Amino acid sequence: MYLLSAVFLTGANELVEIGLLPGISAEFEVSVSRAQLLITVLAAGMVIGALGAAGAMFRPPRRITLATALLVLAVGAPPGRTEYQL
Repeated sequence: MYLLSAVFLTGANELVEIGLLPGISAEFEVSVSRAQLLITVLAAGMVIGALGAAGAMFRPPRRITLATALLVLAVGAPPGRTEYQL
C-alpha cells in the first residue's frame, strides 16, 4: 500500500506543471517554450535533489524512509488544491 501511494503521489505531483503550462506562461508573460524551459530546469533540480535525498536516506529502515518521504510529499503538495499563486 505504501508503494502504491508513493507512485501515485509522485506521478501526480510531477505532471501538475504540464497542466499549468499555459497559466505559467501567461503569469510570467513569456512564451510557452520559455515556460517549458522553466519546467525543464525544475526537473533537473529535482534529479539533483533526488540524488541528495537518496544519499541521506540510505541508512534508515526502508519503511521509515518511505513513510517520511510520503509525509513530506503529502504536506508539500496537498491533493485537491486547485489554485496556485505565482
